[in-house]
Amino acid sequence: MSELQTLLKQAYEGREEAAQSFFESLLESSLVVPLKPVAAPPTELPTPGNKAAEQLQRFVTVSVEGRDTLPVFSEEGFLKQWAGEEVLYELRKFSALLRVLGPETWLHVDAGQEYGREISPWEIDLLKRGPEAIPAVIQEGDESEENQLEVDSKPEDLGEFKKRISIAAEAYNWISELKLLAIRDSEKSDWVPLVGLKVLDGESPEEKLKSQFKQEISDLIAEYRKPQPVIIEESDTTFSPHLSLVQQANPFYIRQLESSAELPDGVREVIKEPGENLSSVKSDSNPKGED
Repeated sequence: MSELQTLLKQAYEGREEAAQSFFESLLESSLVVPLKPVAAPPTELPTPGNKAAEQLQRFVTVSVEGRDTLPVFSEEGFLKQWAGEEVLYELRKFSALLRVLGPETWLHVDAGQEYGREISPWEIDLLKRGPEAIPAVIQEGDESEENQLEVDSKPEDLGEFKKRISIAAEAYNWISELKLLAIRDSEKSDWVPLVGLKVLDGESPEEKLKSQFKQEISDLIAEYRKPQPVIIEESDTTFSPHLSLVQQANPFYIRQLESSAELPDGVREVIKEPGENLSSVKSDSNPKGED
């Protein structure tokens, strides 16, 4: 576990001074920043004096809950785990990286690891001032954002979505539960779907599979002309104001796990694959084919 991971774990556990130590270490750290594959030279000359934008365009950014996010890592191995393959990267000191970020770009430190930290644009602006701004970052981060959110625990206009995503979930045997809420931060804003995802105990699905299922959720939500959903894994240890909402919600989908030992004598357990017609599954009650 890297030093940043250790400090994040301690901060998550509520140890005093851990958050302060994490940000102090972060400002002095050199992080692994993924790069886009080498592309052909641009057809237009870059705008003079815009070197920061040029550097940012070299980095890999992803959309997280509708936010433009740059994943960065404290170890090279963490990048490979997140990407699932070898990726070009460069080492960049965190304090220098802050200066090339766009005004709406988020950072995600150690994305995909047990302990990660999303850093918002306003936190980035504070951290550009150096260590003296760390207390302000911690104070603001400690304030609960849940009180500013309106929550609809049973969005009635997404009933059909729940049925369809439940069917899709059957193809992913590591999914334990799904939950659905809707949130908004003011009466004038749109309701945003908040989807909770729980992984079966003992399962460790690949990031690619999780991303694939989350994309299915987003694609289905789009069919109902809703904003891009916020998708939260219940095991996620990044600091999110939405995590406790998901953990307290009731699931609309629960994977049924039956034990063969509980079935009556003479009846075997049949596991139906997605798309399989159960009428085509032969019974073993007459294994010799006798009449």
